[in-house]
Amino acid sequence: MSGIFVYIVQTRRLKYNFRNYLIVLHIIKQELFFCQWYDDVQLPLDTAWQSIYNHLYNINHWPPDIAKKGTYMYTVYKKCNNIDGIIFDIDGTLWDSREQVAHGWNQAIREFSSLDVQVDLPWLKQLFGRPMTEIACILFPELEENSRALLMEQCYIYELDYLRTHPAPLYPYVAETIQELSRTYPLFIVSNCQCGYIECCIESTQIDSYITDFACFGDTNQPKNETIKLIMKRNHLKSPIYIGDIQGDADACQIAGIPIIHAAYGFGTIKEPAAVIENFRELLTLIPLLQHS
Repeated sequence: MSGIFVYIVQTRRLKYNFRNYLIVLHIIKQELFFCQWYDDVQLPLDTAWQSIYNHLYNINHWPPDIAKKGTYMYTVYKKCNNIDGIIFDIDGTLWDSREQVAHGWNQAIREFSSLDVQVDLPWLKQLFGRPMTEIACILFPELEENSRALLMEQCYIYELDYLRTHPAPLYPYVAETIQELSRTYPLFIVSNCQCGYIECCIESTQIDSYITDFACFGDTNQPKNETIKLIMKRNHLKSPIYIGDIQGDADACQIAGIPIIHAAYGFGTIKEPAAVIENFRELLTLIPLLQHS
């Protein structure tokens, strides 16, 4: 494990008050290389990252790839200085719809095929976040391309029908945090899902009024990095930040040239996020800190 990690920690100060602390860790090959705490009264965040960068880059005996990594992470941080939008993933970030999706897909598979395929929650955890065409290949490798696409389409129809009457739960604090963030930042959603899925999520959970724009694989038939770029272009975004939960999200963000915050409560891991949250509400504190407002 290597990379720079940012954590927000709350410690009880008085009976009803908490103090937030920012912990900046730089870890190389599972060894702590640099650690700094900053409390919330006067937070010299820019100084913190600059000192990490200098401390790393100016030590001549460190290998060039390690020094390059420090340069990259500091560049990512600098892009957080002028955040002009927040882009969210859905699955593993805003909600967990695996139970509803499994119900819909299994019903469609039973009704429209003779395949002995039973989709369960652990399997969906591995599938979520992948492009739709890739999911179909994994689920139905024995089918020809056209038959596979037709069956997958029925799965999506049954999935959305079930979700509309049995909405998936948002993760804790998502609704109220989305509402609060929307007062300061325009909010967006980019997902590798099919058309209609984002609408189903935001309408059934009543957060649609806080979302400025969204796009998905079903709209663009392009990799997530291209869909992110589309949202940026369409909304004139220069320095958005993405909130996601798996490495595929991070890879897309790196190609698109934007930083990512890892939703660690979600479905996967990310190697080198700009920051990490353990619950959604931490964004209310973390994003202003990254922007060192």
